[in-house]
Amino acid sequence: MRPDPGLAVLEQIHGDLGPDARARIGHELRTRGILLVWDQVDRAEPMSAVNEGAFILERLYPEMPAAHRASIIRQMEADYRAGTWHGFERPPRSTDEGMDAR
Repeated sequence: MRPDPGLAVLEQIHGDLGPDARARIGHELRTRGILLVWDQVDRAEPMSAVNEGAFILERLYPEMPAAHRASIIRQMEADYRAGTWHGFERPPRSTDEGMDAR
């Protein structure tokens, strides 16, 4: 992965903010990231709930070790077959609608 050329500037700006502002920015960036991933899901080929879950995990957590991701996907498959998991819950479509922890 390429280094982010703006990382030093972002860290400086972020460091100058208070804890509430940093928390607010972090929440907004996470929310935007999740919405971008769901937009990618919408533009991808139709897929099963488990494949969609794997797709989402791979994009939200690219640094997750492959063995850990595979373990989670196996658990999703087992839960899906058992009828106890039906896929990740889609967040509201805009950041204005808010996003509760699920």
